[in-house]
Amino acid sequence: MSFLSLLLIATQLISSEPVVEKIEDSELISLFNSLETENRYTNEDISLSIFKKSNPPGSAGISGGHEISYSFYLAVSEYDEYPAQSLFLIGGFINPQYTVETNEKYLALNVKYGVFNDRKSKTYKVTLNKVSVLNP
Repeated sequence: MSFLSLLLIATQLISSEPVVEKIEDSELISLFNSLETENRYTNEDISLSIFKKSNPPGSAGISGGHEISYSFYLAVSEYDEYPAQSLFLIGGFINPQYTVETNEKYLALNVKYGVFNDRKSKTYKVTLNKVSVLNP
């Protein structure tokens, strides 16, 4: 695991707000964009594959517990013989559930997360080169 990823997880523990990290490692980008998944979403310009990752025990930041949080790798690719591809890591989500809405210009990833009595929701705008929060 890279230093940047460890730093990302540590930051999540302190802030407990999900963050977005753009992955620059070309081998990882290629790997995640070539894996087969059942969760592939598309619009006219891009395809999005979502991979759920378990974070270390205690990453949920709940005092007295060893509960884990989750992150998602978002593999984004355009359609071409040699497509441009990107990879993003978003997370520290506790008990996440997500849906994806298609739009001509981007894909909207809606994530609901948190403990059962304190659920939050964030919507992310996913494009080829950027993932940003639509409803901060």
